[in-house]
Amino acid sequence: MSPDANTGPLTRSKEGTVYLSVKATPGAKRAAIEWAPDHPAIRVRVNAPPADGAANRAVIAALAQFFKLPKRNIILQRGGASRDKVFRLDAISWESAHAHVGGLLGPR
Repeated sequence: MSPDANTGPLTRSKEGTVYLSVKATPGAKRAAIEWAPDHPAIRVRVNAPPADGAANRAVIAALAQFFKLPKRNIILQRGGASRDKVFRLDAISWESAHAHVGGLLGPR
């Protein structure tokens, strides 16, 4: 996949803003970030329950660690009460975001 392609879990606006599609799994036995081959998103498994925003906060914390960004740079744009979510990633380049997500695929 070309770093300029708006495919898979990453999209880029005309202004250059990077968005990430996530399939969240709250209440998971183990926390993990992995490729979701059956979904155009990455899967984020968190231990937190889906109550009072705990799972959303846990997903933001996991993404912040994964992308090496402060939590304030991971903004939930859509899907607050859904497992399908879209996050805006601030202060990260398209190339860097693409490299991080591409690492989930492993060698091709």
